[in-house]
Amino acid sequence: LAAAWLLSRRDDDDDEVETSEPCGICFERDEDYSDDRTGPFQMCYQCGRMICSMCKHKMQRVHYQKQLAASQNGQPPRPLECPFCREPLQDETPRYLLLKSLLERRPAGRHAKHALFELGIMRHIGFFCSADDAEAVALFRRAAALGSGQAMYWLGGLFEDGIGVDADEATASYWFRRGAAAGDPNAKGCNASAATRELCRMARATNRQRVADKPWLRERAVPPGGDHPELDDDG
Repeated sequence: LAAAWLLSRRDDDDDEVETSEPCGICFERDEDYSDDRTGPFQMCYQCGRMICSMCKHKMQRVHYQKQLAASQNGQPPRPLECPFCREPLQDETPRYLLLKSLLERRPAGRHAKHALFELGIMRHIGFFCSADDAEAVALFRRAAALGSGQAMYWLGGLFEDGIGVDADEATASYWFRRGAAAGDPNAKGCNASAATRELCRMARATNRQRVADKPWLRERAVPPGGDHPELDDDG
């Protein structure tokens, strides 16, 4: 099953909007389904397959029980593996590097918009890389071109806040409308009323301040001198 999926991917295609597919484990929810109780969906950084948050939660619970039984029997721990490619789902490599590597190996696919969006967030806040708002905007644009409603919301927010781009209310509204049409709840809120839009703006400002107030996160994530050695490119 995993091999067939990998062979079916079209890595040399131009950007096109990728729609979600059913989770390959439960076949009930979208593979990128997330909720407040079980958290975000799980992406494999090796093959790019995604697992809905409910199945991820069940996998983690079963894995914990197996590891507990193994430790009681004196057996060494085993990492949680991707059910499709059997590579470890958890890795000590910084996530920024894992995402970049995944996109270099597999630039197209349903995972791409999620990976590009997450890279954009990391570039915006400077997590495991140097902060670069212009690069964050470029990554959000690429993710939006593939249909990421989250990226559309953040593009709207950056244009509204004038971060990485010149402030432009009309362009911000355009991206909020597109994000709402793509189903992003924050973009829907910004479209609903001026009051909700202002709340979202305040939330973005608060999140940026939280990062600014915790410089040790960047100190731990980024070695002295700037980016990781592997990140001395334009990404």
